[in-house]
Amino acid sequence: MKKSNLKKIIKKNKKILIILGSVLLVALITFIILISTRISKERVVIKELDKINELDISKDSIDMDIKSSGELKIVEEAIKNYYKDFFELKKKYNDNRAEALFNILTPEFLYKNYNMLNNVKKDFESKNKAYEENIDSLIEMYKDYKILSYIDKDSISKHNYEFYKSLMITDEDLITVKDLEEAKRNNQEKYKYVVEVLDLLQKNKEKWYVKDNKLYIDGKDILNKYNELRNKVYDLEESK
Repeated sequence: MKKSNLKKIIKKNKKILIILGSVLLVALITFIILISTRISKERVVIKELDKINELDISKDSIDMDIKSSGELKIVEEAIKNYYKDFFELKKKYNDNRAEALFNILTPEFLYKNYNMLNNVKKDFESKNKAYEENIDSLIEMYKDYKILSYIDKDSISKHNYEFYKSLMITDEDLITVKDLEEAKRNNQEKYKYVVEVLDLLQKNKEKWYVKDNKLYIDGKDILNKYNELRNKVYDLEESK
């Protein structure tokens, strides 16, 4: 091979390597830009979720204005719709619990409903049913299928679907479900004690009265039984 031809080949190969290197560099830069852009857009969703987690459920409301764009708009909207429903259920969590029902039985309330304790019992049955329905709905909200029902899998890419799952489904959900199921069982037991209090007062109407907004119970056995049931409702230690 002539020297001149060798130089030409080397020169040509150098040009190819330079072009190839330039293409790879542009591809790398483009890839980095795309990744950076995606991360930046995902941070918008994460920031909105962080805002939700910092809210005081009792008084704050979710900003339903969507800040994201593209498919992430669907993800953010699904997250906010889920938490909107979740907050509504969570606000009712303490409503109609056994302790809340017992709190209704103030001396003033008992005085006004002295002859209507059976009606009070029926009303409490309705309130207890509402509590159980609410806590059952709250338990469902922590389950994977329920969380995933808020987003249309076919309307977004697999990556964005997995992104939604990573934000919304955690190992802690399983623990929370177990805690709520335990709370429901405990409340069922406590509600029985509330009903027993109503039955006790109904059967011994002549043994109790209200004076100066205080409840007085005649008879040591009845008083002890009342205190025992009250302590069970409030998880108090037995009076010695």
